[in-house]
Amino acid sequence: MNWLEKIDSYCERLDPSFWAEPVNFLSNLSFIVGGLWIFHEARKRQIPWHWTWVTAAVLDISVGICSGLFHSLANRWSGAADVISILIFVVFAKAVWILRIAQKSRLWAAGFFLALGLSTALFVSVLKGLPLNGSHGYMGILFSLLFLGYLDRLQETSKPYIWYAALVFPVSLFFRTVDTIVCEYFTLGTHFIWHLLNGLVLFLVLKSLLNHTNKYMVMVSNR
Repeated sequence: MNWLEKIDSYCERLDPSFWAEPVNFLSNLSFIVGGLWIFHEARKRQIPWHWTWVTAAVLDISVGICSGLFHSLANRWSGAADVISILIFVVFAKAVWILRIAQKSRLWAAGFFLALGLSTALFVSVLKGLPLNGSHGYMGILFSLLFLGYLDRLQETSKPYIWYAALVFPVSLFFRTVDTIVCEYFTLGTHFIWHLLNGLVLFLVLKSLLNHTNKYMVMVSNR
C-alpha cells in the first residue's frame, strides 16, 4: 500500500493541494477548543486533575489534530491517523464511562465492546451498497451512545451530558452522510458541519467525565 497516495473523499476538495479543504480543515478547531475548554472549566470550578477526564481531553484534541492532517494532506497515512484517533477516543471514553460512572464490571464492559464491534460489522456489511459516504461504519457508535444515554437516565449517575451527546450525534452523522449528495448544489459540502457537531458530541462526553470526577472527589472528601 502506498501511504502517500492521495485521497479525494469530500465535496470541498477540488485538487490534491494542501489548502484544498480550508473549511473542513478549520472546522476541526471544534475538537481542539472543546478539549482545551474542559481544562479551563476544571480550573474555574477547581476540579482536581484526574487521569480519566485529562486523558479524554487530550485524546479529543488529538482527534482535531489528526483530522486536520487528513483534510490538508489528504493521503492514506493521515486518513489512517484520523480513524485511529477517533477509535482510541471512543474506546477510552466509553470504557471509562462504563467502568467508573456506570460502575459496571469488566466482563460487562467487554460484552458491550463486543456488541459494538459486531453491530458495526453488521451495519457495514448490510448497508455497504447504500450511498452513505462511509457513515455506515459509525452506526454502531450511534446505537451504543443511545444505549449509554438510556443507562445514564436509569441510574442517574451524573448530569445527562452523555444523553445529550447521543441526541446530537445522529444529526452530526446526517451531515457527514449527505456531503457528496449536496455537492452539486452547495460546493463546500456539509462535512464541516459534521466536524462542528461532532466536536460538540465529544465535548459533551468530556463534560460527563468531568462532572463525575467532581462528584467523586466531593464524595471522597466528605468521608
